[in-house]
Amino acid sequence: QVGLRPEKLSFAPVSGAMLKARFDFAEELGAGRIYHMKIEDVSISLISPDKHSFTEGADIGLGFLTQSVHLFDGMGGLRLEATAAQSAVLVTV
Repeated sequence: QVGLRPEKLSFAPVSGAMLKARFDFAEELGAGRIYHMKIEDVSISLISPDKHSFTEGADIGLGFLTQSVHLFDGMGGLRLEATAAQSAVLVTV
């Protein structure tokens, strides 16, 4: 399983994005917004100080730094350490 914190995601052009999501809605925080989206049936959130206006259902490009990704064992839910995570990625490629 893959984990990314909402504040570690960023908006990116759809054409070259690492991830593509479909916009649902945004929550106003005052100093920023929480953007709620879905990647297939998985709900994700992005927290940003930027205030964008997206239309419900719009395609949104997302980016992130690879060091922000956390990998978890799908069976036990435990976080994989860097060496185990690297091995897991190599096995699944």
